[in-house]
Amino acid sequence: MSSEGHRTRRRLRTARLGPLLAVSLAAVVPACGGCSREVDTRPSVVLVVADTLRADAVSAYGEVEGTTPFLDSLAASGLRYTRVFAPSSWTIPSHASLFTGLGVDRHRVGVRGQLSLPEELVTLAERFRDAGYETAAFSENMLVSDVFQLLQGFRYKRVTRFFKQGDGVPLDALWNVDLAVHVPEWLEERPADRPFFLFVNLFDPHSPYTVRDDNPWVAADASPEELRRFAEKPESRLCDAAVTPRDRDILHGLYLGDVAETDRKLARLFDDLERLGGSTRIVSVVTSDHGELFGDRGLLGHEFNLRQGALHVPLVVNGVGAAPAVIDSPVTLADLAASILAWAGLPADPDMEGRPLPLSPDAVPESRPIFSVYSDAFTIDPEEWAGAIRFLDKDRPRAACGERDKVFGSMASIIDWPFKYQWFERYEPELYDLGWDPEERSDQLANRPGIAARQAAGIAGLLDAAWLTSEPDRPVQGIGRDEAEALEALGYAD
Repeated sequence: MSSEGHRTRRRLRTARLGPLLAVSLAAVVPACGGCSREVDTRPSVVLVVADTLRADAVSAYGEVEGTTPFLDSLAASGLRYTRVFAPSSWTIPSHASLFTGLGVDRHRVGVRGQLSLPEELVTLAERFRDAGYETAAFSENMLVSDVFQLLQGFRYKRVTRFFKQGDGVPLDALWNVDLAVHVPEWLEERPADRPFFLFVNLFDPHSPYTVRDDNPWVAADASPEELRRFAEKPESRLCDAAVTPRDRDILHGLYLGDVAETDRKLARLFDDLERLGGSTRIVSVVTSDHGELFGDRGLLGHEFNLRQGALHVPLVVNGVGAAPAVIDSPVTLADLAASILAWAGLPADPDMEGRPLPLSPDAVPESRPIFSVYSDAFTIDPEEWAGAIRFLDKDRPRAACGERDKVFGSMASIIDWPFKYQWFERYEPELYDLGWDPEERSDQLANRPGIAARQAAGIAGLLDAAWLTSEPDRPVQGIGRDEAEALEALGYAD
């Protein structure tokens, strides 16, 4: 796009944000020209995404013990949401929904090769910035970066160094954005009289896993050779027919050790906020972008599927003035943008699809379907990526997979609680009652034809809008060199 095209989009976005800025600042900036600046008393907001953290890996959810004592304490004094679903099973589209309040069918990031957030979409950070907030992002995941335009609106950014294969830098050194140093530096240097919007992505639960000297979730008799073998990214073991129950236990144990490290980082982060965050009230939101599979339906990892282990994520909210509670209303990560704006006292955006989250178990929101999408194909721009294949369907990680695994082709799901309808581009659909079958073991498609037909009709519009099928009716956006290298570095492309 030309520079003039970018300037035109910016003018349009500024026009849309003008009323929001005027309303937001009216409460904190004096009307008279000679008055001194008033202290801005609006709450600061901290949004933390623990990458690849499935809900049942958080000990507050009751399936495992002792993994997340600090997050458990936030949940005990705040709100814990039990039925939260990601809009996709991988990082980029889920963060796009998180930051825009739009479903994948609206922003289309991660669908048919579109991997960068369109510049004309207004992000949560841009709304906070234009409302007078300081905005900062610290990301341990190189995908959550300006490479994919996900950090639009953040004035201060520190992201894991983007690297090219063959740089010779150890992987462990690349995942480290030293929050213990960088966050305190930023907190001390930021304007103390303004609230802030702080985003942090913690990458530890994402593979490759770390072999730790003290990991109580790994079998005591696991040999160093076993641990080293399974600490590596297990993409070659996606379909786990050759993976034994012991192998899965070791993988899961290594993962839980990394979850515990995430909790320790979270505790340090909030200690820094308490020491250096100023007197402003802080609204804190801790969630994840997607989960991970450890033998669920015979699969490992989180790509190529929309199973519950990949979609069901934790959500803990604190500081919104509500009584501590556990809330069972089904919600989606796309609801968080509208909710965070409301908790900060900023005007709602009517274009957002997400809705403010309920703040008590008694508040029953209007029932609505929750959509999730996985698009199988990426394209490569041959002018930017000389010699690369034109259509990258990533067959190599699926070499051991068969038809029964249902991991080829695009897919979409619709959850109208308690039922989940799963559409596959290449396979027959499935229907599950998550109320009694959260592991999706008993397909109810034949037993509940009325519900299946209703959900199939509901998903038909999504499939058309999200443009998931193999024959798009418009040009496919190509992936440039930087995007392709970032995907390859994390194992999302070969």
